[in-house]
Amino acid sequence: GGKNHRLTGLAYHAFLQYADFGFLRAGGDTSANLAAKERARMAAAGLLSEEYNSLLDNEKLASLLRNKLFARFAEVSARPDSGAQILRERNFLAALPVKDVYFFDSSRYGNIGNETTLFQGAADLLLLEKDCAHIVDYKFSSRDENSLRQKYTPQLELYRKAVAKISGIAEEKIRCTILNLLRGCSLEI
Repeated sequence: GGKNHRLTGLAYHAFLQYADFGFLRAGGDTSANLAAKERARMAAAGLLSEEYNSLLDNEKLASLLRNKLFARFAEVSARPDSGAQILRERNFLAALPVKDVYFFDSSRYGNIGNETTLFQGAADLLLLEKDCAHIVDYKFSSRDENSLRQKYTPQLELYRKAVAKISGIAEEKIRCTILNLLRGCSLEI
């Protein structure tokens, strides 16, 4: 039912929050055996509850982690001295122009001018490098690609603006990807 669907999504999200992308050879030849070992490590460390662990499938985890979007995350995980940072579940607060945040309803907000508003969000997975960044947003959804794009593009565009403002990286150098944990596919925004 709906509760189990939601819990399963949270379980996959929790796994990815603590996954060692380097160990898992993410973006490459991740195997179900590696996923099982990583689950065991997380459970032993208290990072993955028994309930969440019971909802995960090693083959599905391996399939998700073979997605090429994880390749750079695995490289950075394997070389912590690279100068790049991987941030997970990173909350952020940024002052953005009101016109950017409320772009979806100009009739309601009218001609706003140069006022700013605080925008708060949380990046599921964020790679910060010297002159580029990659935001990955996890969704557990039965929606098709077009529906996901339509629903979540505004959110990810705001995340892009906030990361640009906070990091100083140009917006056009910030990649945004939705990873649909249910369907096992990724979508560039």
